Formats: sequence, structure tokens, C-alpha cells
Amino acid sequence: MKILLSGSTGFLGTTLLRHLSQKGYTVHRLMRGMVSDPVREVYWKPSKGELNPDRIDQFNTIIHLAGSSIAGGRWTAGRRKLILESRTQTTELISRKLAGLTNKPSCFLCASAVGYYGDCGDTPLDESSPNGDGFLSDVCRQWEEATLPAKEAGIRVVNMRFGVILGKHGGLLEQLKMPFKLGLGAKLGNGKQFQSWVSLEDVVRAIEFLIEKENVSGAVNITSPSPVQNTHFTRILAKKMNRPAVFTLPAPMLRLILGQLAEEMLLASQHALPTKLQKAGFRFNHPTLAETLDELLY
Repeated sequence: MKILLSGSTGFLGTTLLRHLSQKGYTVHRLMRGMVSDPVREVYWKPSKGELNPDRIDQFNTIIHLAGSSIAGGRWTAGRRKLILESRTQTTELISRKLAGLTNKPSCFLCASAVGYYGDCGDTPLDESSPNGDGFLSDVCRQWEEATLPAKEAGIRVVNMRFGVILGKHGGLLEQLKMPFKLGLGAKLGNGKQFQSWVSLEDVVRAIEFLIEKENVSGAVNITSPSPVQNTHFTRILAKKMNRPAVFTLPAPMLRLILGQLAEEMLLASQHALPTKLQKAGFRFNHPTLAETLDELLY
């Protein structure tokens, strides 16, 4: 099987590229910069709508992970525009090009996020739950809608709604290690908001599972089956690092410093469950936070 992967240099993409290659898949990289390996790399320039259809008609599966970081600072008007367009424009470009191919791929897996649901308190969320309110909810909705040309052309489309991905060398956990090691770990706001997390290992295994599972399509939550409230997350992480976590970062302070980013990423609650994955037969290697941190921290 030949796979074309965008976002291959990111936290998830680098691990996924290595995992799929080790599993025997032939993975080519969709690259914006200079192509150093014309055989295994495909050049594109989304801002100019450039993606040669002759270079993508050889692939069985397309995996699209690319998108500007949503955690790169306050969401100014310019930042919001970049976050949205880096997802919708690139996805629509790929989707349109795939739809126009004579030799279409069997599957298009596109990233999305559980931010789709907005702030839902402790309500359990599965893939049938409605789109929420707010900037991230709107981004995710438009991101998923941008895959419609491929879906309408008969390609199996999977919108992968990722939770917070925990891995050893990057992502949220890497950012939290130092403050927690210094005894500065803190709950966020009242700490009651649910965090839908998932281990990096389970994410790449889930993506491989979705490549092969031909009867699964549409939205799929890629989250652990055990979301936890921020208070619990903070307490477990501090315990695993043998450090206290007695502080609280008040919600007003977070809003003052980070604005809307704090409201929708740090204080919003999503109790998202991987219902479709589990019904399809996927089994998590890291179903609970405590055992996941045991492996990732040591």
C-alpha cells in the first residue's frame, strides 16, 4: 500500500511516518519546501493552489495532518485567519484534486479535533454529538466540510477528531514536565473541565487501524476511553513526578493572558469518547492516564 502523508515533520507526523514505514507501508511525504527526494516526496504549494494531480494518482491512502499550531499565542485576528485557512484551504485543495482523479485513492484520512464539540461540561460526547459554539468549533466544522468533494466523489473519508495527544518527546506533556518538576504544577480554573487525552502510540495505531478498516468512515473520535477532569490530570501527573501540585491558575488570569485561547483550549470541557473506534474493534494499549504516564515519564 502506498500512502501520501502531509504534516510529516510535526509531533504526530514524524512518529506516524516511522510507524507506518516499520509496518511495511510505502509512505511518501507531501512537502511545501524544496523536495530533496523526488521519488518519496511530492511538492505542493497550497497558498497558490499548486498540487500536481499526476503526482497523487498513485496512492491508495492520503493522510492529511498539516495545519498551523493553535497554541502559538493569543488568537489575534491574523492568527485566527492563519489557523482556519491553514486547515480549510489545504484540505479543500487536496479534496478537489483527489475528486478529479481517474485513479482515485480508496481512503482520505483528514485531521480534525474534539474542539468540534465546544464546551460541553460533563456530557459524554460521541461522533453523533452536535457541533458546538466558538472559534475552534467553527474551525473544525469548516475543516471537515472541506473534505466533502472527496466524499462526494466516492472516496472513503475519515475525519479524525483528535484529543490532546500525550507523548514522550513533544506535545502537551513535554511542556508540562518542567513546571511540574519544579513543583509549580497547577490546576486550571476550577479544574472541573474534562480533558480528552490519548497516547501518541494509540493515535498512530488507530490511524493504521482506520487505513485498513474499510467499513469505517466519517467522524471518528481518537481519544482514550477514560477522559479525566483537569484536577485529576494535575494530581496524577504531580504524583507520578513525585512533586506537589497545590497551585491554581485562576480562570480570569488565564483569560487575561491568553484571551480566547484560554477559554476554548484550557477551560473548555470535552468528555469525548472513542465510540466508533471501539465498536469497530480497536483496542487501546493505554486506556488509563496513570498507566500511560508510567510509560511516558520513565
